[in-house]
Amino acid sequence: MTCKANPTAYDVMCRTATGPTIATEGATIKLRAGDVVRFPRSGEDRVCAIGGFLRDSSGQVWAVSGAECAVSTGGVVRTADGYKVGTVEKVVRASTTADAFIPLVKLDPAVKGSQEARSIAAPSSGAVTALTPHGSVQWAGISANALTWRGPGAAPKLVAGDAGSPVTQNGALVGLIAQQSNVTDSGQMQQVLAALGSGAQLAT
Repeated sequence: MTCKANPTAYDVMCRTATGPTIATEGATIKLRAGDVVRFPRSGEDRVCAIGGFLRDSSGQVWAVSGAECAVSTGGVVRTADGYKVGTVEKVVRASTTADAFIPLVKLDPAVKGSQEARSIAAPSSGAVTALTPHGSVQWAGISANALTWRGPGAAPKLVAGDAGSPVTQNGALVGLIAQQSNVTDSGQMQQVLAALGSGAQLAT
């Protein structure tokens, strides 16, 4: 993105030789499911991945991330290199897991999101793919809300920034990585949709 001379109200920061400035109207930040974003936390930011994009009945687009990436509203969410993409406006406490606080980020108008998933569904038997910031990893499946591994050698170890990464199967979003190999399931994703009101759906 190129920094322009005349700022608008969008708080999209560009880094220049003379310091930060504001991007002009029409500037676009493109995000994909699996990209890293930073959530403000006490002491230092929490780095997580974007799990997917949702659209409410008014047309507003939201990003969802991993459980515990944010536990309260109001925080400004930025890309890894400091561009503001939105604000945590809702945190959904999933009833199926008492300690699962799932953040919803209301995206700024300058942000455009894309994702491979075209629906939300419960996983069936068979392989699933976790799209992490470090690349795609195919797992044997999901069992008891955890990714299972049957490949040669030890299972891949998920690292900081992987929380929130989408897990897909046959074009459907079947979960989000919560921590290590645990998965926030599709039932919890339906609760997240419900928090956005009637008519909310995966943004495609």
